[in-house]
Amino acid sequence: MTLFISNISYTASEKDLRGFLADAGCAAQKLSLVRDGEGRSRGFAFVEMADRTAGELAIKRLHGREFQGRDLVVQESKRSATRGQRKTEAANG
Repeated sequence: MTLFISNISYTASEKDLRGFLADAGCAAQKLSLVRDGEGRSRGFAFVEMADRTAGELAIKRLHGREFQGRDLVVQESKRSATRGQRKTEAANG
């Protein structure tokens, strides 16, 4: 399951975010903090979790939680949800 995390402090690094997730008991398989063309954080990230259970747990533990002075918004990535839906439709169709 891929998560979309927004409202991340622009000064936070991938290392900071990964550590925050780990401290909350949510190990990321892959983490991509999105940056602009000049290398500055855009304030959001995509995080791949091991499976749906791990993703749902991360949402429960992290959504609305303060990280570096900002309350995170954590939800399932729409890209991940759309991909899963297409796979299911293809299998059923």
